Amino acid sequence: MQSYHLYLRSSVLPFFIAVSLISGCDKDDVREKEAEALSSFEGRLSFENARFDYENDSSLTIQFSHRFKGTNVELHVAFTNIAPTEGKTKLDYNTGHSPDFPTSSIAIIEGGDVFLESYELDSTATLESQLTITEIKDHKVTGEFNAYYKYRNYGHTSTVDWIPDKFSLTEGIFDARD
Repeated sequence: MQSYHLYLRSSVLPFFIAVSLISGCDKDDVREKEAEALSSFEGRLSFENARFDYENDSSLTIQFSHRFKGTNVELHVAFTNIAPTEGKTKLDYNTGHSPDFPTSSIAIIEGGDVFLESYELDSTATLESQLTITEIKDHKVTGEFNAYYKYRNYGHTSTVDWIPDKFSLTEGIFDARD
């Protein structure tokens, strides 16, 4: 009988320790770096590798990418010049890429090569582009966004012609890690 109690004690104790460690873990810390948004031309998009960096002026850059199924085309979304505080930020069209304006842009990448194709915020959109940081904690930034883009024409037509000249990413959420 004594060996049964010793066996029970030696097998139950590690179980309770494991359960208490798992339940004490912040559930959010287990999630992967991710983002998603509703695209006006493709439906719901899931983005990978959501990350952020502090720039030299202490502003944030938040980035993530989406690869379209059955292609080697990727959208690389970037929000730049974002104040590192919780709250809503209006995103502005920023023609000169001035560090004074929070903005967003998208680069089209095909097969790992960056084309001269990109999208910038649409200054003629009727709705406001904005990003809201809901939490800055340790090594992560979470938030929401709505952004309206237009094709930046460098004097040539798009080689990825199935992406329209104007589109939106709305109801967006992100969980970015550094």
